[in-house]
Formats: sequence, C-alpha cells, structure tokens
Amino acid sequence: MLIERVDIAVIPGREAEFEGAMEGACSLLAGALGCASVSLARGVERPSNYMLLIGWGNLADHDAFTRTAEFQAFREFAGPYFSGRPTMEHFQPIHPPA
Repeated sequence: MLIERVDIAVIPGREAEFEGAMEGACSLLAGALGCASVSLARGVERPSNYMLLIGWGNLADHDAFTRTAEFQAFREFAGPYFSGRPTMEHFQPIHPPA
C-alpha cells in the first residue's frame, strides 16, 4: 500500500466550485486500477487549501494512472481552480502494520 498526499491551493473565492468539480474528479480516481481509497479535506486555518489523499496498491499503479485519459480528465475537472501547482508526496504506511 502507498499513500499519495497532494496539497492543492485553490483560487480564493472558488472553493465551492472546486469542491463540486472534485466530486467527478474523485470518482475518476476511485475507479482507477490499483486505487484503494480517495479522500479530500479542506484546510481549517487556510480554507483555500486542500489535501487529497489517495491510497494506491503501489507506485506503479499511480504511475500507470498518470498515463491514462482518466488522468487527463481529472486535470480538466480540477485544474481550472488551482492557484498554483499542487505538490505531491508518497508515503509508505508503518502503523498500523499492513
């Protein structure tokens, strides 16, 4: 299992539009081969910042998704609301043990 964290800054004032667009975008992610989970959270102190967490079977599953038409569609859903380039990191869970 691999956890991908994507930090997304949204154009202030467009948060509601972004959240609506992410309903479709998260559905695309959830249907991707190797995707185990998807969640989106909004910042409390900075409400224009979001954290997207995606559980992948492994890094190869994530890499394969980035080469699909669904990934391009995901970017079309979410991209217009980004105020900057999202940052992404991958994590290997250690607790609880797999």
